Amino acid sequence: MEKTYLDCYVTSCVYNGNRCCGKGDIVVEGKDARENKETCCGSFKERKSSQPVNSNVSLTKDIAIICEACNCRFNDDKNCKAEHISVAGANACECSETECASFDCEC
Repeated sequence: MEKTYLDCYVTSCVYNGNRCCGKGDIVVEGKDARENKETCCGSFKERKSSQPVNSNVSLTKDIAIICEACNCRFNDDKNCKAEHISVAGANACECSETECASFDCEC
């Protein structure tokens, strides 16, 4: 699977450290999305107020992105083919409060 450069602005996620993702791969959900706000990061996991970034993970900006947003022009058989994306939702408490800010509808 190819990797995409990710800027993650979801600072309330346990995997986020300095706009990098420590998960290694993420899932962008929104099968029938036609707008950014209809997508979300399905890999989001809320960080509790005193919980640090998971120290057992390597923070990186180059990660694999599984894209379930069928209408996105960057989706190629559920693989994100964009060179660079952003995920938004700075104060999110659940995945529905995040979104792929780079979603671009082919419709």
